Amino acid sequence: ADKAIDKMVDVEGGKINEEPPEEGKLFMVERAKNLVASHRSFQLATYSRLPTGREDMDAIHTSVEPGLAITGLFDPESCNVLLQLDPNDPYESKHITNAAEHSSASLTCGHIEPKPLIPVFTRIGLLPPVVRMVGNLMEVPEGEVAGLREMLKAKDADKGGSLFWLEVGG
Repeated sequence: ADKAIDKMVDVEGGKINEEPPEEGKLFMVERAKNLVASHRSFQLATYSRLPTGREDMDAIHTSVEPGLAITGLFDPESCNVLLQLDPNDPYESKHITNAAEHSSASLTCGHIEPKPLIPVFTRIGLLPPVVRMVGNLMEVPEGEVAGLREMLKAKDADKGGSLFWLEVGG
């Protein structure tokens, strides 16, 4: 269990960098894991090339528009997020192409829609929790695909796309 937690948050010397929570409350890592596990829609950002600076947005391909969220599922065994990307969808195929060039990616879940209201909710302090994960977007090895498809079908979440992991941590 500690290894799974290490993959979800920054650790120092094997210990979570967080003060113990109040009684009856969870560590941030447990709250984040619950949020990721409860979502099936994610925003994915991949890179066509490494950005040259903070303003270099042409290198980034992201799914921030409503209706373009990526379908995914948290795998509790590996603590990675399984994503389904359709190679026939021009939008999702761009993520596949980018992952072949640069595996670095970020994934967001939580309150990600409606995008125009997020600044308003933030100003008045009503924005629900959001989790952002950074990792490597890797295609699932062929030997693992069949078992993962069965897991997706059991959860009525299989849309038939190519399977990728967002591998967090190391």
